[in-house]
Amino acid sequence: MKTITKISENKKNSNRVSIYADEEFLLSCDKELIFKRGLVKGMKIDTDLLLEIGQEHTSIPA
Repeated sequence: MKTITKISENKKNSNRVSIYADEEFLLSCDKELIFKRGLVKGMKIDTDLLLEIGQEHTSIPA
């Protein structure tokens, strides 16, 4: 299980945010997904939730 440690607005596209878990970049997604999923700093996220989020956005690091 990981903990969201930072959610920051993308500098080039204000409609997207970067999500960091355990101080490491996790993914980039639309702001709408943050609100839809209720993602907040300090939230614990498990593998199942990560897989669901991964299916809803386009930028997961390799």
